[in-house]
Amino acid sequence: TSEMELRSDLAAVECHLARATMPVLDATRFVCARGLRCVDAALGKGLLQMTMAIAQLPHPSWRLRSHRGRDDKWARWLGCDDIDAWECMYGTPDTAHTAACPASLAARGGHLASRNKTLVALVVLRNILLRGDRRSPLLEPGPAPWPPGALPAKLFAGMEPAASTAGAVNVSVAVRGGDACDVVEMGRLSPNLFQGVWDPRLRTRWSQQKRHCAHPVVYLEALRLLLRRLARLHRPVGSIELATDSAEAARMFAREAAALGAPVHQRPWNRSKLAVAAHELHGRGGGHLTLADRKRRWIEFRDDLDASVVVSALDDLRVLARGSVFVGSMCSSFHTMAWNGAVALQGEVVPYESVDSCAPHLDVWPSLAGTTNDQREPRGLPTFTAETLRGGPLWNVGSGRSSRFPYYAGPPPQRRSRSPATS
Repeated sequence: TSEMELRSDLAAVECHLARATMPVLDATRFVCARGLRCVDAALGKGLLQMTMAIAQLPHPSWRLRSHRGRDDKWARWLGCDDIDAWECMYGTPDTAHTAACPASLAARGGHLASRNKTLVALVVLRNILLRGDRRSPLLEPGPAPWPPGALPAKLFAGMEPAASTAGAVNVSVAVRGGDACDVVEMGRLSPNLFQGVWDPRLRTRWSQQKRHCAHPVVYLEALRLLLRRLARLHRPVGSIELATDSAEAARMFAREAAALGAPVHQRPWNRSKLAVAAHELHGRGGGHLTLADRKRRWIEFRDDLDASVVVSALDDLRVLARGSVFVGSMCSSFHTMAWNGAVALQGEVVPYESVDSCAPHLDVWPSLAGTTNDQREPRGLPTFTAETLRGGPLWNVGSGRSSRFPYYAGPPPQRRSRSPATS
């Protein structure tokens, strides 16, 4: 799909969904893994799998509710004790721009949505992640800021090209570190790693597995490669937007800003909460990860975080979505979420450079629903970090078997009858 086609298709699908009766979904009913609700998973993985699952529902929606903020794994740090946790972190999208979309566009969107669930996922994602007025006093209010030079009213409706395609380019760089690293590699990650980050000899023996990640210098080299390509295309770089949970990466990129030829912007925050002692990394130490190791190191198992960690994750997803090109680790659900946010916001496929072998594209096709990584590998399909295809193991629960789907906060809406006003 060309850039103009993708932008137009997203606008049509959004028009179709916005004109339909949109249900309120219960975020707490999405399950990302056995015994793990998506709201309790790591932020990137949980939101990514929910988006993929919502796209498969008969009535997709970007309206969700959850439990109280004080009862939520992440929202409890955001000053939202008595506010709905979903409203706290994501808000309610402003869809006023779709109110007057023509019936002909909605009809085309309905045809597209029935054939291509990836378009539905992108539309749901941009409304959840980028268009809500988040209620936490610690988060940036309102919809996500537009890429520099964009025409908000027109770009919001998806009817005009992003101005970022003309003139200076913004580069988004997401560096994996902190809790994500058990073994740090000094080069790009091997394509032979199971699901991109795990020892293939151990496979699903999770008690013995360790996460592999690339050292910040690998990201820096990937960025230099991308900048050289842009220079050959005579595309000046306006800024480098860095999002990282690694203090080492933050220092390294700040030092290299002059050599890179563009200002490096990053949010100042205390990353020490996610630091791991150097002697535990770089492949040394051996042995197994105990349950205590996991709880101390991997963010989805920890309960000793603070507001800065959660704020940085939610705001970084918005910042990264503004990039015209992207550097990251696409085996990371968080980086995949950010890249797709950029595609959804700008309505064009964003070029990327990855330090691993995963592809960030959302292949949301019914024929692949429920496919495991073990089944995907022999077929030459990309594997993902989740135990099943991104979207989780419950994509099709209830489909054709029940009038009440487990993801809805109430009964699914009844199909509206056609009338002259909506036809």
